[in-house]
Amino acid sequence: MAKRGRRKKHVVDLEKYPLKVGDWVKINKSGFAGDTYQVTEMNDGRVLVEDREGSYVHKLNLTERQVTKI
Repeated sequence: MAKRGRRKKHVVDLEKYPLKVGDWVKINKSGFAGDTYQVTEMNDGRVLVEDREGSYVHKLNLTERQVTKI
């Protein structure tokens, strides 16, 4: 019989495992629900992430609160 109720959300402890260049993250903004991006730069609380699909590169410059480490 299947369990009922909400599934527990997987959350990475950022104090134990801080965000660093090369980590894979999800974006906490509408429209980016299923996409994963890789961290390429970190400067003063800002995170530059990018997603590559062939020769196309999609880059986003976000705050650390707008990304979730996978």
